[in-house]
Amino acid sequence: MAEYLFSVDRLNDVPASVGKERFSQMQADFKTRESSTFAENIGPEGWLQISGEAYRRRIVMVRVPTTPEQDARVMHWLNARRNVSSFNLFYPNCADFTGQLLGQLFPGAFHRSYFFDAGIMTPRQNLASLHAYLERHPRLRWSVSVLPQVPGEMPRSGHLRGITEAYLKSWWFLLPLDALDPFELGTVTASGLLDHRYRGKNATIALPATFFEDADEHSH
Repeated sequence: MAEYLFSVDRLNDVPASVGKERFSQMQADFKTRESSTFAENIGPEGWLQISGEAYRRRIVMVRVPTTPEQDARVMHWLNARRNVSSFNLFYPNCADFTGQLLGQLFPGAFHRSYFFDAGIMTPRQNLASLHAYLERHPRLRWSVSVLPQVPGEMPRSGHLRGITEAYLKSWWFLLPLDALDPFELGTVTASGLLDHRYRGKNATIALPATFFEDADEHSH
């Protein structure tokens, strides 16, 4: 986990701030250390995605205890899949994969939102679906924490938004839509304004060390 989030082996080595050159060097060092652990070449994009995420974005972590049966179901699902990526914005995207994986733990909990996201699966919809499921099952011991993005020169992580909300707040997209179809503009605006899905509110703020301590505590 420390390698994935910070590209370091020890939490004591996490820098207080990171510039673009330092970030690139840390990822290059990580690749040098870990390249022999992969049976296949995962390519430049693969290396970019598996290390240093905390330098690129703020991370919301929802922790939910699972049973051995649930864990086995997830492993069976993963091992039965082809180890080939076929990304598509509409289907399948990264949020689709996450929703399908979590759906092995909590069947029926994850679904698309055609009103807020035009049927495209989004990280916010996954988080909202998980929160709704947990609210319906209060006996599950769950928690939400936020790992802030490491300060530095890297572009700052934005808010977790759905499709229509992001569209609404990108006003330069609305101008041509207003000219072409005022009714469609009104629909998008209404859905964007009404989008109050859960996005990790009331989460505790975690530092790197406490973040991992909490993870260990919730894993038992």
